[in-house]
Amino acid sequence: METFSEKELPIGKEERIKLALAFIREQYGNKEHTASFDKDNQPNPNELKLAKTEKKRKSTIRQIALYFQIPKSTLYDRMKADQGQKRQRTVVNRSRVIPPATESKQYTDVDDELQAIQLVERQDPAKVYAHTSQMKFSPEEESAIVHDIQRYMLAYGNLPLISNLKDCISNATSAVPLGNKWISSFIRRHAEESIYGNTDNRVANAKFKDFKQWKNRFGRLYDVFLLQFQLKMKKCSQFQYICRYTPNGPGTVSTKMMIIALDVKVRQSEVHSENEVQISWLCEPRIAELNLPATNETNELFLQHFTSILELVDVNTTDLVILEGFTPTEHWDWSQCLQIVEQHNLKGKLFTVPWGNRLLSESLKNNLKLNDALANNLQDIQTPTAGVGTPLIDLAVVSDVLKEIISTPSSLPLTHTNDSVAQKEAIRQLMQSISDNESRLYREIQDPASRVTLCNIFNQVRSIDKSMST
Repeated sequence: METFSEKELPIGKEERIKLALAFIREQYGNKEHTASFDKDNQPNPNELKLAKTEKKRKSTIRQIALYFQIPKSTLYDRMKADQGQKRQRTVVNRSRVIPPATESKQYTDVDDELQAIQLVERQDPAKVYAHTSQMKFSPEEESAIVHDIQRYMLAYGNLPLISNLKDCISNATSAVPLGNKWISSFIRRHAEESIYGNTDNRVANAKFKDFKQWKNRFGRLYDVFLLQFQLKMKKCSQFQYICRYTPNGPGTVSTKMMIIALDVKVRQSEVHSENEVQISWLCEPRIAELNLPATNETNELFLQHFTSILELVDVNTTDLVILEGFTPTEHWDWSQCLQIVEQHNLKGKLFTVPWGNRLLSESLKNNLKLNDALANNLQDIQTPTAGVGTPLIDLAVVSDVLKEIISTPSSLPLTHTNDSVAQKEAIRQLMQSISDNESRLYREIQDPASRVTLCNIFNQVRSIDKSMST
């Protein structure tokens, strides 16, 4: 192997590979001799005997790869390709031509909601994958995984941990072992793909490459959610809206929780150009007494009501299920979201309002009669289905809110309310109160068990403050 010196080796990797292949052909003469490189490229016993009588032993693939400064696996694959066992590189050129905004209403496929409106033709950069035989999934399977991830993100209402993305893979491919390294490579391959929503250029999309910048950014996620919700509603004929409402203001905590479940039908008006929104009760509003400050218990109670209400929904006829009511401190786990979506077959149909944002419940905030009934006497609450009394929830107001989302052409249909600012201020004041009085309380409390309980409460508040700050 004295044909070249290191200084004479070409800079380009492909040129060095070609030289290495030429050297192998020159050394062995034909394809049959290259079989000696199999199994870690160790020569067979006959060649070892022959090497003893030869003046010069033939170089192994490891030595050739080291000399030409190329990976051994790459040289081995190219050598196999030279033998006729070629591994094709898969080059995927993705070109999506989206119709202009005037044709956006012609979309009919339910699964196309995540391929939203683009005002101009967009060319995605070509993706060059590794050898297909070395990939865990084919390019088509990876595209399906990206699509599933987008739908799970809309159902979750936030972005999970990066390591949890592998949980989005369907059961058909879940047997393939995946590690964090694969997840990182997967994100790099799909860096320009949208991970949350896929709206037009009026609002910036959450892309895979910006994953960490969008996690827990509920205001930005809400902007994308509204556009996605608006696009979906324009294609829906029927959907359900499930909302958790707690009548509390900034800095206050309510001991009552109300779950509202509505059945919404959207019809094209024969008289007006606007769509008609017809709302009825999917079931009676459910009121629950909360034992504060048990946050986990509150979440479990809400999810129990939510799953029981889903039993009333016909997933074969509904186009969409909206879930509202989670906050940055009171929300479900990623595993709970996946379980409910799979159990009730809601993939692509469940949209969760980003945590801490209010959409439907905002219309109930100023309903003093409802808030007073929830705060005082639960028996005073009457609904239209009860047949007596005056309904405390005016469905006409709710209908106007949903109709505004459908008919408003602006990028942000509604001015939303984000409770995270008020919650952070309340937590900040509570932390200041703990800092001012913690030492005194420890001195005045004589019972050791009570001190431990107080310490646990303070630590829980600190953990909440830390989670809201990140």
